[in-house]
Amino acid sequence: MTSDILLQESIMFACLTALIGFVLWLFFRRKQTQTHLEYHRLEVLNRMIDKYGASGEFITFMQTEAGMRLLQPGTGSAPGGRTAVLRFVQVAVMVFVLGAGFMAASSTYANATDPNDLRKVLDLEYWGQMCFFMAIGLGVVAVITSLFNRQHERRERRLAQKP
Repeated sequence: MTSDILLQESIMFACLTALIGFVLWLFFRRKQTQTHLEYHRLEVLNRMIDKYGASGEFITFMQTEAGMRLLQPGTGSAPGGRTAVLRFVQVAVMVFVLGAGFMAASSTYANATDPNDLRKVLDLEYWGQMCFFMAIGLGVVAVITSLFNRQHERRERRLAQKP
């Protein structure tokens, strides 16, 4: 019985560590993407400064609406359609892994006869199934969001093509 408890605790710890690592990786990738976009924005600004020889021309351009948009720090980093879908998929994967951890922990009590252990198995299976169904729901939301984004992009292209 001690080896079963040790196995259960090891599996739970491994799943928790994997989940924490995945969340940290997501935060790192988000920060890396934002830094990359900011670098490109600053690079464009440097090229524009080099392009305009006279400072008067540059100041005139920067006072236009396009110039003001270039100076805004968040340009290009707003979440697009793909980013929204990716967030749903990422959370679905995290919840699915959590459910797999619950189900793996419940399987360690395969030969349990104690009523307390049987209740624990039922609880772990319940939470595992809840996580699986939540992951499926998030996957469905990701698909629906993707379909709406495609429809919106088509509509935007159609409107842009009309004279």
